[in-house]
Amino acid sequence: ADLFLEQVGSRTIEVGMRWKNERNYALSVSAYSTNNKNDILFTPVSAGLGYFDNFSKTRHQGVDLSASKSWGVWRLRTQYSYLYATYQDTASLMSGDRIMSITPGTRMAGLPMNTLKLHLDWQASEKLSLGATTVSTSRLITQGNEDGLIGLDDETVAADASTKGYTLLNLSATYKAEKGLEFFAKIKNALNKRYETYGLMAANNFALDGSTLNGTDGEQTIAKFVAPGASRSLWLGMRYKF
Repeated sequence: ADLFLEQVGSRTIEVGMRWKNERNYALSVSAYSTNNKNDILFTPVSAGLGYFDNFSKTRHQGVDLSASKSWGVWRLRTQYSYLYATYQDTASLMSGDRIMSITPGTRMAGLPMNTLKLHLDWQASEKLSLGATTVSTSRLITQGNEDGLIGLDDETVAADASTKGYTLLNLSATYKAEKGLEFFAKIKNALNKRYETYGLMAANNFALDGSTLNGTDGEQTIAKFVAPGASRSLWLGMRYKF
Protein backbone atom coordinates (compact mmCIF):
# COMPACT_ATOMS: atom_id res chain seq x y z
CA ALA A 1 0.00 0.00 0.00
CA ASP A 2 2.89 2.39 -0.71
CA LEU A 3 1.98 5.80 -2.10
CA PHE A 4 2.26 6.51 -5.82
CA LEU A 5 5.75 7.89 -6.48
CA GLU A 6 6.52 10.59 -9.02
CA GLN A 7 9.57 10.17 -11.22
CA VAL A 8 12.69 11.81 -9.82
CA GLY A 9 14.33 14.48 -11.97
CA SER A 10 17.85 15.81 -11.42
CA ARG A 11 19.83 18.71 -12.88
CA THR A 12 23.55 18.90 -12.25
CA ILE A 13 26.16 21.58 -12.84
CA GLU A 14 29.76 20.43 -12.44
CA VAL A 15 33.15 21.97 -13.07
CA GLY A 16 36.57 20.49 -12.47
CA MET A 17 40.20 20.10 -13.47
CA ARG A 18 42.86 17.38 -13.69
CA TRP A 19 46.62 17.84 -13.50
CA LYS A 20 49.62 15.50 -13.69
CA ASN A 21 53.36 16.08 -14.11
CA GLU A 22 56.46 14.08 -14.97
CA ARG A 23 57.34 13.58 -11.28
CA ASN A 24 54.31 11.33 -10.72
CA TYR A 25 52.19 13.91 -8.95
CA ALA A 26 48.50 13.88 -9.88
CA LEU A 27 45.60 16.05 -8.75
CA SER A 28 41.93 16.33 -9.65
CA VAL A 29 39.25 18.66 -8.28
CA SER A 30 35.55 18.91 -9.08
CA ALA A 31 32.71 21.00 -7.66
CA TYR A 32 29.08 20.18 -8.31
CA SER A 33 25.50 21.11 -7.47
CA THR A 34 22.61 18.71 -8.11
CA ASN A 35 19.00 19.85 -7.71
CA ASN A 36 16.49 17.01 -7.38
CA LYS A 37 12.77 17.26 -8.04
CA ASN A 38 10.46 14.70 -6.39
CA ASP A 39 13.34 13.07 -4.52
CA ILE A 40 12.29 9.75 -2.94
CA LEU A 41 12.69 9.56 0.85
CA PHE A 42 11.90 6.92 3.45
CA THR A 43 9.33 8.19 5.97
CA PRO A 44 9.38 6.21 9.25
CA VAL A 45 6.23 5.65 11.32
CA SER A 46 8.03 3.53 13.94
CA ALA A 47 11.40 1.83 14.37
CA GLY A 48 12.02 -0.16 11.19
CA LEU A 49 8.58 0.54 9.70
CA GLY A 50 7.54 3.23 7.26
CA TYR A 51 6.91 4.06 3.62
CA PHE A 52 8.50 5.84 0.67
CA ASP A 53 7.28 9.23 -0.48
CA ASN A 54 8.36 12.09 -2.73
CA PHE A 55 9.87 15.32 -1.40
CA SER A 56 9.46 18.27 -3.77
CA LYS A 57 13.03 19.65 -3.81
CA THR A 58 16.41 18.59 -2.44
CA ARG A 59 19.97 19.66 -3.25
CA HIS A 60 23.32 17.86 -3.11
CA GLN A 61 26.32 20.10 -3.55
CA GLY A 62 29.96 19.70 -2.71
CA VAL A 63 33.56 19.26 -3.74
CA ASP A 64 35.57 16.12 -4.56
CA LEU A 65 39.36 16.21 -4.34
CA SER A 66 41.86 13.45 -5.13
CA ALA A 67 45.64 13.47 -5.19
CA SER A 68 48.32 10.83 -5.67
CA LYS A 69 52.09 10.47 -5.68
CA SER A 70 54.31 7.53 -6.67
CA TRP A 71 57.95 7.04 -5.78
CA GLY A 72 59.75 3.77 -6.31
CA VAL A 73 57.77 0.86 -4.88
CA TRP A 74 55.42 3.16 -2.95
CA ARG A 75 52.23 4.87 -4.01
CA LEU A 76 50.09 7.21 -1.89
CA ARG A 77 46.55 8.28 -2.82
CA THR A 78 44.09 10.47 -0.99
CA GLN A 79 40.45 11.27 -1.68
CA TYR A 80 38.36 13.88 0.09
CA SER A 81 34.67 14.59 -0.37
CA TYR A 82 32.64 17.48 1.01
CA LEU A 83 28.87 17.02 0.68
CA TYR A 84 26.18 19.45 1.79
CA ALA A 85 22.82 17.71 1.24
CA THR A 86 19.75 19.79 2.14
CA TYR A 87 16.00 20.03 1.77
CA GLN A 88 15.01 22.95 -0.45
CA ASP A 89 11.33 23.40 0.36
CA THR A 90 9.07 23.99 3.34
CA ALA A 91 7.21 20.86 4.40
CA SER A 92 6.10 18.69 7.29
CA LEU A 93 7.80 15.32 7.63
CA MET A 94 6.60 12.49 9.82
CA SER A 95 9.19 11.06 12.18
CA GLY A 96 7.86 8.24 14.32
CA ASP A 97 5.40 9.88 16.73
CA ARG A 98 6.27 13.46 15.75
CA ILE A 99 5.81 15.83 12.83
CA MET A 100 8.90 17.86 11.92
CA SER A 101 8.79 21.28 10.30
CA ILE A 102 11.35 21.28 7.49
CA THR A 103 12.61 24.54 5.99
CA PRO A 104 14.92 25.19 3.00
CA GLY A 105 18.51 24.56 4.02
CA THR A 106 17.76 21.85 6.61
CA ARG A 107 20.41 19.11 6.33
CA MET A 108 19.32 15.65 5.22
CA ALA A 109 19.92 12.62 7.43
CA GLY A 110 22.40 9.80 6.91
CA LEU A 111 24.87 11.62 4.63
CA PRO A 112 28.28 12.60 6.07
CA MET A 113 29.47 16.10 5.29
CA ASN A 114 33.14 15.05 5.21
CA THR A 115 34.69 11.81 3.96
CA LEU A 116 38.44 11.20 3.76
CA LYS A 117 40.19 8.13 2.30
CA LEU A 118 43.93 7.46 2.41
CA HIS A 119 45.52 4.59 0.43
CA LEU A 120 49.14 3.43 0.76
CA ASP A 121 50.41 0.68 -1.57
CA TRP A 122 53.78 -1.09 -1.32
CA GLN A 123 55.21 -3.31 -4.07
CA ALA A 124 57.10 -5.55 -1.67
CA SER A 125 58.47 -7.73 -4.46
CA GLU A 126 57.89 -8.45 -8.11
CA LYS A 127 54.97 -10.70 -7.19
CA LEU A 128 53.77 -9.42 -3.81
CA SER A 129 51.98 -6.13 -3.17
CA LEU A 130 50.58 -4.90 0.16
CA GLY A 131 48.16 -2.09 0.88
CA ALA A 132 46.53 -0.19 3.73
CA THR A 133 43.50 2.11 3.59
CA THR A 134 41.87 4.36 6.16
CA VAL A 135 38.31 5.62 5.73
CA SER A 136 37.13 8.51 7.91
CA THR A 137 33.72 10.18 8.01
CA SER A 138 32.25 13.03 10.03
CA ARG A 139 29.08 12.73 12.08
CA LEU A 140 25.70 11.83 10.55
CA ILE A 141 22.42 13.66 11.07
CA THR A 142 19.95 11.23 12.65
CA GLN A 143 16.62 10.81 10.87
CA GLY A 144 13.92 12.42 13.00
CA ASN A 145 16.39 14.94 14.42
CA GLU A 146 16.95 17.04 11.29
CA ASP A 147 15.26 20.03 12.95
CA GLY A 148 17.40 19.70 16.09
CA LEU A 149 14.51 18.54 18.30
CA ILE A 150 13.65 15.21 19.94
CA GLY A 151 10.60 13.98 21.84
CA LEU A 152 6.88 13.85 21.14
CA ASP A 153 4.74 16.47 19.42
CA ASP A 154 3.50 17.87 22.73
CA GLU A 155 6.87 17.65 24.49
CA THR A 156 10.03 18.34 22.47
CA VAL A 157 13.44 19.55 23.56
CA ALA A 158 16.41 20.88 21.61
CA ALA A 159 19.07 18.17 21.32
CA ASP A 160 21.74 16.92 18.93
CA ALA A 161 21.11 13.20 18.39
CA SER A 162 23.60 12.76 15.53
CA THR A 163 25.75 9.64 15.28
CA LYS A 164 29.50 9.98 15.72
CA GLY A 165 32.02 9.97 12.91
CA TYR A 166 34.49 7.12 12.65
CA THR A 167 37.78 5.94 11.12
CA LEU A 168 38.32 2.40 9.80
CA LEU A 169 41.49 0.59 8.77
CA ASN A 170 41.45 -1.92 5.88
CA LEU A 171 44.41 -4.08 4.82
CA SER A 172 45.06 -6.00 1.60
CA ALA A 173 47.65 -8.27 -0.02
CA THR A 174 47.99 -9.60 -3.58
CA TYR A 175 50.37 -12.32 -4.79
CA LYS A 176 50.85 -12.98 -8.52
CA ALA A 177 51.67 -16.68 -8.70
CA GLU A 178 52.05 -16.86 -12.46
CA LYS A 179 50.77 -15.17 -15.58
CA GLY A 180 47.04 -14.55 -15.19
CA LEU A 181 46.79 -16.18 -11.73
CA GLU A 182 46.86 -14.22 -8.49
CA PHE A 183 45.83 -14.79 -4.88
CA PHE A 184 44.48 -12.04 -2.64
CA ALA A 185 43.54 -11.38 0.97
CA LYS A 186 41.59 -8.50 2.49
CA ILE A 187 40.92 -7.54 6.09
CA LYS A 188 38.13 -5.00 6.48
CA ASN A 189 37.85 -3.04 9.73
CA ALA A 190 41.15 -4.57 10.83
CA LEU A 191 40.98 -3.00 14.32
CA ASN A 192 37.43 -4.32 14.81
CA LYS A 193 36.14 -0.84 15.61
CA ARG A 194 32.55 -0.42 16.77
CA TYR A 195 30.76 2.28 14.77
CA GLU A 196 27.33 3.34 13.53
CA THR A 197 26.25 3.86 9.92
CA TYR A 198 22.79 5.36 10.49
CA GLY A 199 20.54 6.76 13.21
CA LEU A 200 16.74 6.94 13.53
CA MET A 201 14.54 8.45 16.23
CA ALA A 202 11.53 6.30 17.14
CA ALA A 203 9.31 5.24 20.02
CA ASN A 204 11.08 3.02 22.53
CA ASN A 205 8.97 0.15 23.94
CA PHE A 206 11.54 -1.03 26.49
CA ALA A 207 12.43 0.08 30.00
CA LEU A 208 16.01 0.48 31.17
CA ASP A 209 16.03 -3.07 32.58
CA GLY A 210 15.02 -4.51 29.19
CA SER A 211 11.40 -5.25 30.11
CA THR A 212 8.56 -4.28 27.76
CA LEU A 213 6.63 -1.12 28.57
CA ASN A 214 2.84 -1.16 28.72
CA GLY A 215 0.08 0.93 30.15
CA THR A 216 0.91 0.00 33.75
CA ASP A 217 4.72 -0.10 33.55
CA GLY A 218 5.37 3.30 32.11
CA GLU A 219 5.10 5.74 29.21
CA GLN A 220 6.73 5.27 25.83
CA THR A 221 9.80 7.38 25.24
CA ILE A 222 11.58 8.48 22.06
CA ALA A 223 15.03 6.96 21.64
CA LYS A 224 17.75 6.77 19.02
CA PHE A 225 18.02 3.47 17.14
CA VAL A 226 21.27 2.91 15.25
CA ALA A 227 22.51 0.62 12.49
CA PRO A 228 25.78 -0.96 13.66
CA GLY A 229 28.72 -1.10 11.26
CA ALA A 230 30.23 -4.40 10.12
CA SER A 231 32.79 -5.99 12.42
CA ARG A 232 36.22 -7.27 11.30
CA SER A 233 36.02 -9.55 8.26
CA LEU A 234 38.60 -11.56 6.32
CA TRP A 235 38.37 -12.31 2.60
CA LEU A 236 40.60 -14.85 0.80
CA GLY A 237 40.38 -15.59 -2.90
CA MET A 238 42.01 -16.08 -6.25
CA ARG A 239 41.66 -14.53 -9.69
CA TYR A 240 42.56 -15.90 -13.07
CA LYS A 241 42.63 -13.73 -16.17
CA PHE A 242 42.92 -15.17 -19.66
